[in-house]
Amino acid sequence: MITPEIRNLIERNTIGFVATITPEGRPAVSPTGTTIVLSETSIVFSDIRSPGTARNIQHSPFVELNFIDVLSRKGCRVGGVAAYVAKSDSQFADYQRHFQKWPTLVERMRGFVLGQIMLAQQGIQLRAQLERLDVVAIALERYLKRSACERNVMLRE
Repeated sequence: MITPEIRNLIERNTIGFVATITPEGRPAVSPTGTTIVLSETSIVFSDIRSPGTARNIQHSPFVELNFIDVLSRKGCRVGGVAAYVAKSDSQFADYQRHFQKWPTLVERMRGFVLGQIMLAQQGIQLRAQLERLDVVAIALERYLKRSACERNVMLRE
């Protein structure tokens, strides 16, 4: 459930990061700068330049968004399932009206991602998030090195 504190943090911080899963099963993270909290259990953000995020959600609906207030060193994360609403969908105008506070971006919005939130956590310290990102970065680096080595072995054979 999105608490008033989480809602406030999301609304104060215009940038967040959305994590999705690619069709190949890999994690993908993309920034989102236009997020609206619709209710205690739903959020929506616009697709301005996120073709990968839109594709990933159509493949796997599981998402997580992170928002960090760097000044207070607090953050929150919300996760759940998402659906993509394209500009051609009849629901597009219903969601577009929520984004009028970004008048220069409204015309560039190609779609919306509607998230039904199943997990919401607040008060995550920035340091803990950065440490978690360090662990992920190290694991990803090892995976990429191993994959590169495996590709080199296959090329030699």
